[in-house]
Amino acid sequence: MKKILLSLLIMALIYAIFAEIIVEQNFENSVQDTWDYVADPVVTDPYYWGIWSSAQGGPNPTDGTYYWRAHMQDTRIASLTFENVELEPGQWHKIIMTYWTQNLEPGVDQFKICVEYDEGNNWDNWRNITIYEGVEQWMPFIVNIPPEASTVRMKLLAKFNGLNSSKYAYWDNISIRTYSIPLPPLFSNSPSPVVSQRTDGSKIVDIYYDMGNLSRDVVSVQMMVSLDGGHRYDYIPDPANLSGDIGEFVTPGMGRHIIWNAGAEGIDFDNNNYTIQLIADNDLMPVPDDFVYVEAGTIYPDDEAHSNGLTSRSLYVGKFEVTQAEFEEVMGYNPSLHQGDPNRPVDNVTWFNAIEYCNRRSLKEGLFPTYRYSIQLGFFDYIHYGFDPDNWPEGWDSDDANQGNIKYTFLFGEFGYHLLSEEEWEFIARGGIDSEGYQFSGSDNLSDVAWHYGNSGAQSHPVGEKDPNELGVFDMSGNVWEWCCEFRPLKPLKGGSHLYSEEECDPGHELYMNPTYSSGDVGFRVARGVKNTEIYDDDK
Repeated sequence: MKKILLSLLIMALIYAIFAEIIVEQNFENSVQDTWDYVADPVVTDPYYWGIWSSAQGGPNPTDGTYYWRAHMQDTRIASLTFENVELEPGQWHKIIMTYWTQNLEPGVDQFKICVEYDEGNNWDNWRNITIYEGVEQWMPFIVNIPPEASTVRMKLLAKFNGLNSSKYAYWDNISIRTYSIPLPPLFSNSPSPVVSQRTDGSKIVDIYYDMGNLSRDVVSVQMMVSLDGGHRYDYIPDPANLSGDIGEFVTPGMGRHIIWNAGAEGIDFDNNNYTIQLIADNDLMPVPDDFVYVEAGTIYPDDEAHSNGLTSRSLYVGKFEVTQAEFEEVMGYNPSLHQGDPNRPVDNVTWFNAIEYCNRRSLKEGLFPTYRYSIQLGFFDYIHYGFDPDNWPEGWDSDDANQGNIKYTFLFGEFGYHLLSEEEWEFIARGGIDSEGYQFSGSDNLSDVAWHYGNSGAQSHPVGEKDPNELGVFDMSGNVWEWCCEFRPLKPLKGGSHLYSEEECDPGHELYMNPTYSSGDVGFRVARGVKNTEIYDDDK
């Protein structure tokens, strides 16, 4: 077992809001432009590097009249160096800005930011700003400043490969902001928490971490593991294999200790590089309308297929399948074959349709979308099309092979709408940690909880007419099949439908179809995250 890397996600208070702009720069030459900078070079001829006002290259200013423009750099490095700003330690701060790129080439052109937390002159912590190929709109960029920082300075850099009049980059609305609720420092002066495997052959892992009080006497701490080097954190260790400062009612402080019996997990950790995340939360978002809260946990159905149990994180899930009215409100059309009542579940939808609906509904409600579209050109070379389906390439939803370009992302703020994973879906259908062990979702009598072959008249029915399951969720057996989100070529459908009988309506049954498949008995259900989350990654 190789050393396990550790990153931390710390949950901010749910109702924390930006109360104060510390400094800002909007390039308007006004009294509000208080974050001073030095441009290098100062002279821009024969290329353009400076304040601009017209829509050349695409954008108008996000507000006001001006923004900063970089054009035709011809392999020259150009930069903006922003002055050092003093911060109040113990507060959460952010650097927020908007940017726009036009015809830049990922991996070829440079478009970067460096943020340092000292008063020196070196610039070492560079990171790339994502170039969204084909996306013609202002995009947000956010840097979370660790609460122990007392100063911050920033440098923006652009370098275009060759003289190309079609290449542009722009910055606008740059600011440092602070939360209205001060939070104590979350980490000690050590560079990162300590994670080590014992050398006695036990395969026990010790995790030591420091945590401020998050304005609470106690918090809950959850541990999640990435099985793919940090791409996706979707493995939750068995609570029976965890002890120490983990779970509910953890008292914040220094030197917290988790003992993880990794060898008992039933997964071969040898010769792999795994990443751990600790999630410390102290509040939940209000339950959205027509959603129910699902508490994280593991259940063990009484069958051979689930010897390792079913595990889910905490989340909000829709009480009902997405209706035709809900789908049409977001998407502008109704593809269903069984119409006549807007409260019937939408049907005849592909997996791509379901993904698109999730992102469009998130954007409509001001949530950060879950899915982004990126095409990989090389090992580290991508074309990013962002989160808005309007900016995705034509035909993205018509080719099954494009499912590999859909990426699953949780970012700052309220988590957007998404499909359940196959395991999450079955965990919820079986009643979660409140499961009574029923054969179907909520009953041993299929007709009590489902529209199926024997009682549906070969038609879907309005959602919520049958009894719910233990969690208060309806129609997880029967009515329409529900798409789930798994990143493999064939996508799972769960729950059976009005055209199927007992075997298919069992929560453990599934079909696997291409993402372009659709049918008059195929729909979907959406979920949302429960936290208003701010991410602090201790490795970056």
